[in-house]
Amino acid sequence: PFGDIQKTEMTLYVNCGKRNETPGQQYFSQLAANCISFGSVKYTEEQLNDKLFSLGASINTTAGNLFTTIDAGFLNDSLDAGMEIFSESILHPAFPDKEIKQNLQQLIDYNNAAKVDVDQQANIFSNFWVYGAANPFGRTFYKNQLMKVTDSTLKEFYQFNFTPKNSRLVICGKLDVAKIKLLVEKYFGPWIAAYGEVNGAVFDNPEIKKKEYEIGRAHV
Repeated sequence: PFGDIQKTEMTLYVNCGKRNETPGQQYFSQLAANCISFGSVKYTEEQLNDKLFSLGASINTTAGNLFTTIDAGFLNDSLDAGMEIFSESILHPAFPDKEIKQNLQQLIDYNNAAKVDVDQQANIFSNFWVYGAANPFGRTFYKNQLMKVTDSTLKEFYQFNFTPKNSRLVICGKLDVAKIKLLVEKYFGPWIAAYGEVNGAVFDNPEIKKKEYEIGRAHV
């Protein structure tokens, strides 16, 4: 419990990020997180946005190298309805093919050689140089790889990594702890892992033994 505002904030931390992407799955962790806002089995994207708007709320997702966060905040008077929408989006995302392809096309359009700035290029090549292609931190997405992504492969990645024991739900605010526990059990209790419970990612850490310099040259 925290603060005096009659509002409850919640964040789901999922042990899934870039480190869990196998070769050919570059950008899967971020795309899987994006799918949470594309609608669910119960609500279309438009219905989901309308319901969140009516509650004065939003669901935000971020995927990093090590983990993914999904967060939302609801006034206590609408906490039951908010928790229902929050859990539905996470437990039953729809993975709509149209929205996934649009997201991928935007990524391709804005990451071509003519538009990528020097900072982004430096980050891509330095990660590859330090970690190597065998490490997920050294790999980056590219057009031909992204064009092979399907709703089914993305759904499999999501279901393998987004599981109850692979996640932690953090709740903070002016809340009734007993009521919150009942709501969590009500809406997240049915969450079942499709392929297992806890994922894993093992890879060698880079060993930097000496100082080296490499100059890259862009070709037009």
